[in-house]
Amino acid sequence: MPQQMGFRPSYNEKGASFAPRTVNYISTAAFKKGALVVTGSTGEIDECGADPATVLGVAAQGVSTTPGFLSGNSPTVITGRTYNIPVHLAKDNIFMCRGVNGGTDPVTPTQTHVGEEYGVSKVGDHWVMDIAEVTTLVVHVVGIDLDMNAFLVKFISTVAEA
Repeated sequence: MPQQMGFRPSYNEKGASFAPRTVNYISTAAFKKGALVVTGSTGEIDECGADPATVLGVAAQGVSTTPGFLSGNSPTVITGRTYNIPVHLAKDNIFMCRGVNGGTDPVTPTQTHVGEEYGVSKVGDHWVMDIAEVTTLVVHVVGIDLDMNAFLVKFISTVAEA
């Protein structure tokens, strides 16, 4: 597993489609693929803050990566740009992520982690499960993948936005 990995979709626990939902994001957003996102007061999404109380899902791509966006400073006016991206919803979906222990990265998954609940942290540009965070609980470990050195998690029902 690559060291720098945000949350990634793994499977849907109810056998339903795992297709992401396309949602609008605020024009000032700057998150990357794998970021945890939340619905704001305007109905548009933005990246979650520290210790999120709610999570809509995981960004399937970064902002400004849809057709019509240019990198760098361009004097060209581009029309038809949309401020939306696909998001894998937190509710009913299982995600793969790496784990950290506070500042120690990475944590090797063991069977004793299965059934535990932990918080999340942002390390650099990537969201991870943090086993040192046991106050603000966000995810429930449902399995481990030793080949990928990763955790399989679902968002706690009170955290996952409907």
